[in-house]
Amino acid sequence: MNIFDKLRLKLPLQGACALITSQVNRRYFTDFNSSDGYLLIFENEAFFLVDSRYFEAAKKSVKANVVLLEKAAEQINGLFASHGIQSVYIESDRVTVGELEFMKSKFENVTIDFSETLFKAIRSLRMIKTPDEVKAIKTAQTIAETALLRLLDDGFSYDNTERKLAAKLDYHMKDGSAEVIPQADDISFETILLSGENTSMPHGVPSERSVCDGDALLIDFGAVYEGLHSDMTRTAFINNINDEYIKIWEIVLEAKNLAMAAIKPGIPCNEVDKIARDYITSKGYGDCFGHGLGHSVGLEIHEYPAFNKTCEELLTPGMIMTVEPGIYIPGKFGVRLEDMVVITESGYDNLASMSIMPEFTVKFL
Repeated sequence: MNIFDKLRLKLPLQGACALITSQVNRRYFTDFNSSDGYLLIFENEAFFLVDSRYFEAAKKSVKANVVLLEKAAEQINGLFASHGIQSVYIESDRVTVGELEFMKSKFENVTIDFSETLFKAIRSLRMIKTPDEVKAIKTAQTIAETALLRLLDDGFSYDNTERKLAAKLDYHMKDGSAEVIPQADDISFETILLSGENTSMPHGVPSERSVCDGDALLIDFGAVYEGLHSDMTRTAFINNINDEYIKIWEIVLEAKNLAMAAIKPGIPCNEVDKIARDYITSKGYGDCFGHGLGHSVGLEIHEYPAFNKTCEELLTPGMIMTVEPGIYIPGKFGVRLEDMVVITESGYDNLASMSIMPEFTVKFL
């Protein structure tokens, strides 16, 4: 069954059409990345309208009727008329006010359905990854881990700043490793590489602070391969380990282990979050863990569902989730440990192979 048929099973398309305009969802359904275009999915066929920049390439790869985009409103109205369309589902979570007003003013003799119908149908498809998607995410994860090991093996000079080290890590992800590890298409997000007291900021921005022996070091990073993202965090002390840091690090590790032990199909996402959150709270650090325990990953770095206090979605085989508890003590340091798992029929497989360690062994040059 192709991806269009999977959507048709979730969406009533008799006399109706799904109109997909967002870049990420166009790519999801066509496996083709373009900055502009329209995808129309009817009851029995699909049309991909794309401009001359992408037309030739799309004709070769997209499994739909590819049409050269010239006069969008006129062409789309023609397709609506020829298919007897009365109602058009649009992406309520993606369409801007300006785009909605354009549709209302230009599309003739159809009702624009701005409900969550299409949004929820697409979300339910995207949250279950195909074997090919899982394979690509595993590759992205391998690229990222190899890059971090190369960064640590390079050694640090005493003029290395957070910003310089983050740039080196990004370079290693994009550079690959000869023919053994492929190059990343891109990085998943702006790499977070923080040291010392800056590690207390969960999503801090790498600065000109020099990274020194005896610092805490927090690195949150990921690679993109075939459009799919990876995500992991490793936090450790550089060489001389601080006793207070070890105490917090071990609490975070245990919270992560307890949460992961509970992961299996049928468990609500918020219950997994609660396990880690309750443990951290029992140790007196509940106020220092402000973010959710994790999130799904795919064509975007943050996808549905999420491990947080409110998400009641049940874990299902094929979901890919991060597990990333943290404790952040302002002015001192922060600890976050993050792995990425794929839900299986009996539990999960951990996509991260790089060890969790309390200490980074780094050569200072």
